[in-house]
Amino acid sequence: MRRQGQLREEALETSRIYLRLTEVFWFANDTPALGHAGLRALNSAERAGPSPELARAYAMLCLAAGSIPIHPLARIYSRRALEIARIADPLGSLAYVRFTTSVYRIGTARWDEAREALDEAEAIFERLGDLRLLGDTRTAQGMLGIYRGHFEAAGALFTKLYDHAVRYENLQHQVWASLGKAACELRCGRPAEAAHILERVLGLLVDHPDPAEQIQAYGLLAGARWRQGKDTAALAAASSAANLMTHNKRPTAFYLFEGYTGVAEVHLDRMAAGDHSPATKQAARQAAVALHTFARIFPIGKPRDLLVKGLVLHLSGRPRRALAAWRTSLSTAQRLGMPLDAALAHARLGLSARGTPQGQWHLEQARTLQHQLGVPHDRTPAGPTRHK
Repeated sequence: MRRQGQLREEALETSRIYLRLTEVFWFANDTPALGHAGLRALNSAERAGPSPELARAYAMLCLAAGSIPIHPLARIYSRRALEIARIADPLGSLAYVRFTTSVYRIGTARWDEAREALDEAEAIFERLGDLRLLGDTRTAQGMLGIYRGHFEAAGALFTKLYDHAVRYENLQHQVWASLGKAACELRCGRPAEAAHILERVLGLLVDHPDPAEQIQAYGLLAGARWRQGKDTAALAAASSAANLMTHNKRPTAFYLFEGYTGVAEVHLDRMAAGDHSPATKQAARQAAVALHTFARIFPIGKPRDLLVKGLVLHLSGRPRRALAAWRTSLSTAQRLGMPLDAALAHARLGLSARGTPQGQWHLEQARTLQHQLGVPHDRTPAGPTRHK
């Protein structure tokens, strides 16, 4: 019996080591390593029977499978993680599983399931006094708010999270909260405020570089500087983001969405303004491919990917195919419950049929949605509002 107990503890210890590695690889945007470490964690934990480690291993494999992506397998791992957590550890592991699998759900636009899971995780982490995972959970709640178009509310949440992170000297939460806040400021038509926050983030990342956070920061900064009319700074930020994307070909984090879209927006707007140089075309093409890769992994990227695809087709002289892409972008955004993307698609369809009743209807729909979301009415998907 003593030997059996020792073997069980060794298996669990091995699982805990690999679980820690899964977190490292997830943040490092390394999908193959994430999957390998997750499977090793699972195999070790399975030898010990139901345990908190087994529940957490299934949860991390949910993220890994979603990053490949193999969504049916991710959903199986999610259900299995929850089943084991409720048996083995209805507090700590249950909250961890609810948080981790909600990260997968946000990337697939399963909003109600994600919100319910995050609310449950938040309540448990508060009760346990786990400040790190409580901050992680609230970050995810804020990101969910962004994708649902609740920019002002999400911005307020990120402000509170940042203040809390400064008080407890949590650098990671400071970075996440700042990136979330900057995304909200940018969408609400305040590019100068967004740029100020992003410069602060990049300063924090100098001594603690993180490719995923830097992609998001530089991509957002590109969009902010472009809206300010600071073209040289915008292109420099877009180039920095693109270089990082080249070295991290398969994103593992859904929250990089705005980083990928920011780079595509800047280069496509340059083309729309008349810059058809080989360098600009190449940069726009690469940005569109990177966004398409993101959208293949995370369904929340599909409406914007289709919007960008339509813009590329339009600028290449293929208007009918562009219209088809924009219509699909609109229907996909509506199906996924992403109102900002629906507004962008309406705006693009309206501009393409300007002067017709159908075009006017689309523009009115875009303005109505933008008013509801609190975003600038004159922002169009091919040309961010610029201030020169």
